[in-house]
Amino acid sequence: MISVESAIIGLFSFSIVLLVLSFFKKDKYKELENQVENLTMIVMQENYQLKKKMKVLEEELLGNESYTVPLNERYETNGK
Repeated sequence: MISVESAIIGLFSFSIVLLVLSFFKKDKYKELENQVENLTMIVMQENYQLKKKMKVLEEELLGNESYTVPLNERYETNGK
């Protein structure tokens, strides 16, 4: 029959083995976190580039105000 002392020693040694194995286990969530972080950076860079392009386009359109026609004049000339 197993004594209480040997059962405690066995459980303690088993817990130490599990603790050591947990350090060598590959962390799945860390890889997923890295992928999400990379994707976030890519989206932020694309968003920044799109905003820059939109700003350039807006400046070009606003710089050439002679080509813009107000909506009320546009409808009057099309209706006549």
